[in-house]
Amino acid sequence: MSTPSILPFDAPNRQQIAQGHPPDWRPPRPKDGYDLVVLGAARPG
Repeated sequence: MSTPSILPFDAPNRQQIAQGHPPDWRPPRPKDGYDLVVLGAARPG
């Protein structure tokens, strides 16, 4: 576990941290393949 970002590291502050970013959260794994289409253009200058 990383160093607590809110002090004191008591129960209410631990709950607040967990609600913002649960410590056991892992990014979702992408599916094997997908199609991607990008529409649009940038204006010069």
